[in-house]
Amino acid sequence: REEASAVVERMGRVVQRLQAENAALQKKTVSNVEHVRLTKEAKAHKARAAALQIELDAAAAKAAAARSEIERAGKYCRERDEARRALKAEEARSEALGQRLSDEAQARAAAEE
Repeated sequence: REEASAVVERMGRVVQRLQAENAALQKKTVSNVEHVRLTKEAKAHKARAAALQIELDAAAAKAAAARSEIERAGKYCRERDEARRALKAEEARSEALGQRLSDEAQARAAAEE
């Protein structure tokens, strides 16, 4: 009997500890309603993050296209400037040749007189 009484007493203490532990866990746990709310909120945040990532990717693509366009424009500007320099050099050479031709024509006319 004493042994049975001791076992019952120990079991009662174990039950009390388990009940206290259960109460502490229930205080710490989130209610089902709160869990559902947090899950919905997390899903909405994930969807928003995905939409923002798509926007970011589109903006990055536009920026890359703009950089490429700027590089092409710079190349065209350099080619245009180079062509202008070549044209000026050709105009100067043409003017020099025209002057030389005029001088030679005058010299020939003077020689024929």
